Amino acid sequence: MIMSDRGIGGDLGSAVLAMTAASAEPADPGTIARWLGLPGEVPHVPGMLTRGDGPPESTGHGRSSQAMRRLLDRRLAAAVAAAHGRIADHYLALWGGLADGLPSLAARPELGDADGGYGLRHLVGHLLKAGRSAEAHRLLACERPAGQGRPGEVNVWFDARHRAGQLGGYLRDLEAARRAARDAGLLGLGLGLGLEMRYTLMRVCAERSESRPYGPGRDLLLEAGLWDHVRALNDARREAQGHKGRALLGVLPYVPAGERQDVLHEAVIDAMTRPRAYPSVDEDLLADVAAHLSPEGARRAVAFAAGLEDGGSTVRALITLAPHLPSGAMRDALEAARSLPEEHDRAGALAGLAPFMTEGQAGETLPVALAMAAPFSRGALLIALVPRLPRGGRDAVLDRIGRIRREDLGRRWTKGVALLPAGRRRAALAEAARQVTPEEYVELLAELFPLLPPGDRDEVGADAYAVARTIADEEVRARALVRIAGLEPPLAVLAGLVSAARALADEEDRAGLLIEAAVRLPPEERTGPLEEAAGLARAAGNATLLIAAGAALPHGHPARHPALAEGLEIKLQDVAYENHFAYSVLDELCPVLPDDLMAVVVNEIRALGRPGYLGRFLAGRAGHLSGAALDAGLAAARSFRAPDRRARALTALADRLPPPQRQAVLEEALAAAREAGKGLDGIAGKLPPDRRRALLAEELTYRRAGFEDSEEEALAGLDGGLVPFAFCRVPVGETWGMGDAVHAVLLRAQRAWRRGGARADVVRLLRTALDRYRFVDAPGSPALAAAARDLAGPEAEREYRAAVRDIYRWF
Repeated sequence: MIMSDRGIGGDLGSAVLAMTAASAEPADPGTIARWLGLPGEVPHVPGMLTRGDGPPESTGHGRSSQAMRRLLDRRLAAAVAAAHGRIADHYLALWGGLADGLPSLAARPELGDADGGYGLRHLVGHLLKAGRSAEAHRLLACERPAGQGRPGEVNVWFDARHRAGQLGGYLRDLEAARRAARDAGLLGLGLGLGLEMRYTLMRVCAERSESRPYGPGRDLLLEAGLWDHVRALNDARREAQGHKGRALLGVLPYVPAGERQDVLHEAVIDAMTRPRAYPSVDEDLLADVAAHLSPEGARRAVAFAAGLEDGGSTVRALITLAPHLPSGAMRDALEAARSLPEEHDRAGALAGLAPFMTEGQAGETLPVALAMAAPFSRGALLIALVPRLPRGGRDAVLDRIGRIRREDLGRRWTKGVALLPAGRRRAALAEAARQVTPEEYVELLAELFPLLPPGDRDEVGADAYAVARTIADEEVRARALVRIAGLEPPLAVLAGLVSAARALADEEDRAGLLIEAAVRLPPEERTGPLEEAAGLARAAGNATLLIAAGAALPHGHPARHPALAEGLEIKLQDVAYENHFAYSVLDELCPVLPDDLMAVVVNEIRALGRPGYLGRFLAGRAGHLSGAALDAGLAAARSFRAPDRRARALTALADRLPPPQRQAVLEEALAAAREAGKGLDGIAGKLPPDRRRALLAEELTYRRAGFEDSEEEALAGLDGGLVPFAFCRVPVGETWGMGDAVHAVLLRAQRAWRRGGARADVVRLLRTALDRYRFVDAPGSPALAAAARDLAGPEAEREYRAAVRDIYRWF
């Protein structure tokens, strides 16, 4: 075999063996062929080395055998080292070469996916094992312009690794390069210590990036075309468990159709495995994900739910999935529910699935329910199954249930009673009436009322009204009567409720019940009770009731506007007690106040002198503003000194304007957003598509992540070749990161250097500080610059300075 520093000559079998030994992962014949520059696949070579294989065994003996083995080991080591270089050269050539900064990879990061991403994962390792550490350092410093009009540059290697979701691998690359720099520095510190500092700063910046995902900016980057779906998905996967699924769902519209179900299954897993929660299911997220699942995706989701560790989580997951399950997945869900070991879990899951069962599936589940030992489990499941059974079989099942008792069924009692024939229902209600207070009985009837067929409701409504009238405590009676009024009871009961309201002594109770009853009366019968309620509320000084009565009066009624105006005046007098128009107050006012009174609200909030609150009001309540109120809102929005608040408020209010004026206000908002240096993305979605992409790209020029201090501040005092302090005199506590542990180690290094300690001991302490180094606001420190100069000379100091400048451009 003939070997050189960059290539392998000789027979193909030896080359394949060397490539196999050098590979950091098991490599298929096609990949090895590409590394060797051959078409197709390489043939299998007997004795081909794979990961974990040792060197070939020798059949010789004694000294001759040992000498032969050493010779073979040396040849194999040389061949493998050359193979490392050959593999590295393959990927460097694929990506455009180091001389030009990997231009192909910079322009098309998806080239990093070649060979399943092998090159991204292992190129740095191959360069270092080939003895080409200088090229590894150059690789990690390759850059390209940020593009799209954004300032700064992008580190090509970080960008490619970030896109592939390999930030952990990128950190390992930096650590390997730092070790190589340290090992080189052992022969003479020089550049080595400066490189160690460079990779420390780059490591902390990358960790900072990983701990601060882009979040809402993901959509912006996708729509602007700066990210592809691969990068966005991998960035979403970095979100903490419990948040990752929602992030993946946000990226879904940009994912090719053929990949969506796998992404959705990742979201399903995240939705069902909330950390430190019982049950572990995020039902809202799971329901949102389930709406997008294919039939096969739904079956995968059911299978995952069935495998959850606790039955309660499986129950929640199956019930949440149920409305979205096609027939095949529904069969799987029923099988999973029937297989749950705990009876109460089986009952809960099957009862939750029951509304989505076919008649046949309900019939198949019936024996499972009848076999349950616990009355609650059996009764609850049978009650859920009855509506899904054929009508001819329901009575027999109800007979099997027997008496519907509250102590057996708890909150499901009303559902069971609603299924009973009229005679059995009356008997169950009579039994309940003997067991509870009149107020509790009225509540039971109120819960039962909407569950009954329309033709059976009048009797229950009248019964509830009659019982409520017997309650001795007036406050409790008023509360019960208001509850009945909200049930849409029959007209005879409504008329009685009006009479019952007039019999109440308390003005506020009387007004509240009159309003609840009046709004359900025929329009021609409402005004009298509502005028009466408004008068009572006015006398009691109750703004909430006064506004409710006024809002219920017909538009144009002479009493409507005065009632609303008086209610608003009371609210304004009590504003200090309402937390400056807290949202609960605005919920009450905004839907009912006419334009002139809403203008009063806008101006009153503006007069509070709280611009943050005014901004939130205008953005959140813009939909309620029109006419004079909208004019007041626009004037208030234009009064903001802070351009970002002005932009947000104008953008929200623009939707309420006719097209020509709307466009003008959006342009005004756009100018304010540019002045603020943010917020263009919120406006872009309201503008024509031909302008949207340019605005999104412009927004990214403002959103580029940075540090608290500028590059000039980080290098303050270092221009002109001067470091302001000797290393042992730098005020560490003011200039070094944020960690007390780092401060302590660095102070030890300074004391040792001041006392004339050995350079090697001081450098060892400095390296310990580098290992622990973290920063929050800004990278770098005069302490590092001074250490580089005093411990390793001007070359190390120059490398440190270049590193700081690179950090500010890349991160």
